Amino acid sequence: MNLLSGRLFLEKFLTHFSMAYSHENSKGQTYYLHTKEVTLRGGRLQRIYYFAKEVKGNDSLDEMPEGYQVVENKRTGLPMLKKA
Repeated sequence: MNLLSGRLFLEKFLTHFSMAYSHENSKGQTYYLHTKEVTLRGGRLQRIYYFAKEVKGNDSLDEMPEGYQVVENKRTGLPMLKKA
């Protein structure tokens, strides 16, 4: 097993066996919830939530944040978080 195939195996393993919160959209695609702290132009810190098709490092969340619900873009099927 070379380094590239080992890395691909590890990424697939983490995607399928991680504890990240997942959502299956109406098209049957699975997305995983992530969060990130970003700095806005004015210098203020803002926490953002986003869904990705793969689990990305330490940004993934194990559960949905309290007070939010998942909504789906009707045209693209992309899930988004919305305050309940």
